[in-house]
Amino acid sequence: MHHMSAFVCITGASSGIGRALAMSVPFDPCTLVTVNRRPAPRGEWIEGDLADPSAWPDVVRRVSEGLGAGRYDRALLLHFAGTGAPHATTAGADLDEYTSAFLLNAAAGPVLAKAFIADCRAAEVPATVVLCSSPGAAVPMPGMSHYGAGKLAMEYWTRAVAAEDDGVRALAVVPYAVDTPMVREVIGKTVGAPPIAAILRAAAERGELASAEGTAAEIWRLVVDDRVESGSVVPVGAVPPGMRGAT
Repeated sequence: MHHMSAFVCITGASSGIGRALAMSVPFDPCTLVTVNRRPAPRGEWIEGDLADPSAWPDVVRRVSEGLGAGRYDRALLLHFAGTGAPHATTAGADLDEYTSAFLLNAAAGPVLAKAFIADCRAAEVPATVVLCSSPGAAVPMPGMSHYGAGKLAMEYWTRAVAAEDDGVRALAVVPYAVDTPMVREVIGKTVGAPPIAAILRAAAERGELASAEGTAAEIWRLVVDDRVESGSVVPVGAVPPGMRGAT
């Protein structure tokens, strides 16, 4: 355990990697808040659907109030809310579903993070932001335009904020083949499945999916290791050989 008073906010903490992160926070004492549609297993729950921009101001306000309610040595935002659906070509996807998915995947993280780092500056608390990218950011895939574009935005935001050299430590992680509900949903697709479905299905059959818990442990190791420079985009999970290390 790292004995610094920490404020930790995790989005998407009701399932998958976000849930595993919430269950393994390495700071004690720590104030943990989570932002999700459903309750997370730990921490104070801020109910909010981050696919809906009208929910963002209330989430921002409540996170800000939580940060301002204590005296902290560090503050961390880990944004792991996201959605793979709709699994459809861009022209064929339902417009409302596509819009909410794009707002969640591309916009919610940078907007929340912008508010968070401004609040940290006002409170004079060192800020760390960890955004979740995807291998899908690097490889254009049919049926994944909202997802891949949003994830690529996470990497750009991370590098741009690091380049501002404004006292913020910004990291992005790229989870490869992690056994999460989102990945299982993709694996289960047969009709109109994106090409990644077959790749993930084969990896699951070979027992090669990384666990959410193991991936969360990797992420926390990156966070507490001050040698990992701000702006790093780091593969985690079942990373293919030769792809380890920050990019």
